[in-house]
Amino acid sequence: MPSWIGLVRELSAHQAQAMRLAELAQDHSGNRNLHRYVFDAASEHAQRLGRIAGWLELWNSPERGPCGIAARRRGG
Repeated sequence: MPSWIGLVRELSAHQAQAMRLAELAQDHSGNRNLHRYVFDAASEHAQRLGRIAGWLELWNSPERGPCGIAARRRGG
């Protein structure tokens, strides 16, 4: 497996973590300005995560790595 595929898998995990943190911030804050910012950030990370999943699919490389690590997806 080329090293760049491993890097892309790590980026996928990073994007999923960022989305989860944004969800937590939104769920636990009553600040409306923060809610708007978090929504924008989570939406951007979701788009990136989708793009990364598309790259891995294009390269016939599963999102799950050899160690069994997979990116979490919203709702999945």
